[in-house]
Amino acid sequence: MDLTHGVADTPVQKALITMGLLIILVLVLMILIWTTISFAHLVVRTTGSFLPNIGRRIVNAILYLLIIYLVVRVLVYLFELVSHFGVSFQGDYSPFIFMISIFLGLAIVEAIINIFLLKKWGETIAN
Repeated sequence: MDLTHGVADTPVQKALITMGLLIILVLVLMILIWTTISFAHLVVRTTGSFLPNIGRRIVNAILYLLIIYLVVRVLVYLFELVSHFGVSFQGDYSPFIFMISIFLGLAIVEAIINIFLLKKWGETIAN
């Protein structure tokens, strides 16, 4: 079922809807990138507060590489999922909406983890 049936009957209207969805997708990806950068920073900062100064740089480098690897693997999996989902819905805007919701959900999960890390280990606790 076409989500724009009756709403976008002309090619110009379909192009405008597609551009709007692409702009929303780019904004959601920017939010996801910033939450991921914040997540990596907070994880490294949190673990750095427990380690001695000597091993901190090595562990930080390993953690950054591990976080980058995990983020790339998750994003590759999500892009593959969206591409398989999008093949079956040609001519429909469902893949855009599905991709936006998946990336926004991942950004929300990362933001919740960031808030937890910041609250429990990132900020000083008043006496």
